[in-house]
Amino acid sequence: MHIGKTSKVLGDKTIAKKILFCYYPEKVLPIFKTEDLKHFAKNFRIGFQKEAYDSYGKSYEMLSVGQKFEILNKVLVEFKNTIPEFKGWDNVLFARFLYDCFPPQRPPIPPKEIKLRFKFASQTSFIRKSLSTMQEQEIIKVIP
Repeated sequence: MHIGKTSKVLGDKTIAKKILFCYYPEKVLPIFKTEDLKHFAKNFRIGFQKEAYDSYGKSYEMLSVGQKFEILNKVLVEFKNTIPEFKGWDNVLFARFLYDCFPPQRPPIPPKEIKLRFKFASQTSFIRKSLSTMQEQEIIKVIP
């Protein structure tokens, strides 16, 4: 499986990564942000830079996004399979563990953005049906 080659054709698209996970659930973690994979590898001090050089003959920074995705998946799955406590876990459970125990830091969403997202979401029929106008106004008041 060469994710790097596939990514060159499809670009760094989440859909391509999801398709790869569907076909290779034992080799690909259901983590579709390459930055998150790197964050988790760093937390466990996994030598993904060495793997990049061994696999592609160049530094990690010089790899395409798809190649980085491939390297990070490879080293994280290998790491999972070497730890007795994780070895029996499938990749979905392991990914959930990583996000629960080592969440990547995300910048806080500004209050204006929260309001805009809520207003957009409330325009959809599903949410519109479940909220009365009064409930919507109360929620908007609570958002700073």
